[in-house]
Amino acid sequence: MAYTKPAAAQNGTTQYDAARDSQMNNGIEAAAAVADQALAGLTAKANLASPTFTGTPTAPTATAGTDSTQVATTAFVAAALSAVSPNTMNTWLFSGSSSTAATYPEAAANFANSSIGVTPIIRKSALGGQNSAWMANNLAAAVATYRPAIVVIQGAPNDSSSGSAGLPAGGTAVNIRRCVSIARAAGAIPVLTTATPVTSVAYDQTKMSANNAMIRALGDELDVLVVDLATILANRTDYLGSDGIHLNPTGELIAGSCVAAAILGQVNPYPPSTYTVTTADTFDRADANIDGQTTSTGAKTWSSPAILPAVAGAVVIGTVGNALRRTAGTGVSERGLALVDSGSSLPEVTATLKTMPSTLSAASGGIVIAATADGHQFAYIAQRRDTSTPGLSLYQVTSNGGGVGTALGFTTEIVPVSGGVIRCVKNAGGTVSVYLNGVLAFTTSALAPALLSATYVGFYFGGGAAHEWENLSVATPA
Repeated sequence: MAYTKPAAAQNGTTQYDAARDSQMNNGIEAAAAVADQALAGLTAKANLASPTFTGTPTAPTATAGTDSTQVATTAFVAAALSAVSPNTMNTWLFSGSSSTAATYPEAAANFANSSIGVTPIIRKSALGGQNSAWMANNLAAAVATYRPAIVVIQGAPNDSSSGSAGLPAGGTAVNIRRCVSIARAAGAIPVLTTATPVTSVAYDQTKMSANNAMIRALGDELDVLVVDLATILANRTDYLGSDGIHLNPTGELIAGSCVAAAILGQVNPYPPSTYTVTTADTFDRADANIDGQTTSTGAKTWSSPAILPAVAGAVVIGTVGNALRRTAGTGVSERGLALVDSGSSLPEVTATLKTMPSTLSAASGGIVIAATADGHQFAYIAQRRDTSTPGLSLYQVTSNGGGVGTALGFTTEIVPVSGGVIRCVKNAGGTVSVYLNGVLAFTTSALAPALLSATYVGFYFGGGAAHEWENLSVATPA
């Protein structure tokens, strides 16, 4: 912007100073340049209302814990997130003693994965030989460390022991209340379990029963979910280890599945047992024909009736590597039965599926829940719907073992795999309930008349069968 002399100065009317004229012109041009720069700068600035920033804007970092409309910088957010477990909502904390320190919490995680497709992170605050006082004293630190969504509080079986961990009457209730308060104060959901049954003489059964009743009552009083493992596993000595205190792998699988089912809001899938185990077999012996052998518990004699007598060559049921299996016969069409008399027309049969090849079909066989003594009529639980669809099915064979038989019930929603525990219960009226890892798969329609009073149970091996079984237990109504 150049300065122009006034007309009067140009025609000599007013004295004109050329030096001053030059200075004024230069100053005005400099000021104009500054104004142009200022205008350009203001144009590039964000608006006060709903501004849009570019580049890397910065701001002061607020003090940790600030809760206001102040701007939160990336440094503030990072510090806040670092103080919170990244898996908080997917973490289950189990508090207890040696039973909790074992693998039953992992069984709960596996059940959750098979049920909803999400595997919770399992954390533990557990130590063998400890009581509920130890649980209450150590739970706060564990909750602060793991920040769980769920806290499972074990029924404190050691409170009922005759050793140093034993507590006087009323002591357990005080400590369980503390555990519930600690979990809730941390924003977690508490879940109580009753103590799992024990048979060891080192435990006061009267005190344990009283403590379990107290835990059930606390659940009602404090509005806390209670998973009643004491009732669910009652009379199931086959779920205990040799020490009569700790659960064996099958018991852990059932306990963990029931706890997870309760947490996930499912109806408790495993009904209280009113059965007493009368017969059991681990199949821990040398390979031999099962026919004529006796069971590990109950001294019941196995039979292997010829269900296809026209086929040459006997089918041998072998016991190899702690498992019952069918060894190779003279033809793939051969079939075999391994039966034992349960002594009851309403038996409960539980066994672990040690091996289940992916090529099994429904005709490959499975657990027999009812059979006539000659084996000409029987009902069995197959591990597959067909060669391409895994699931569980109940088939009834009434033609001397020929063919697959008639399907009475099935499910493809609950899928068995190697290591799964299958439980079959023959109910009054001839229906059969089938469970996998503690979860009810289905209940079937009535059995054939000849099977309503049948007392034999066991296993059926169809043509080409390669499935293997272990840890059989047979229970009858108490």
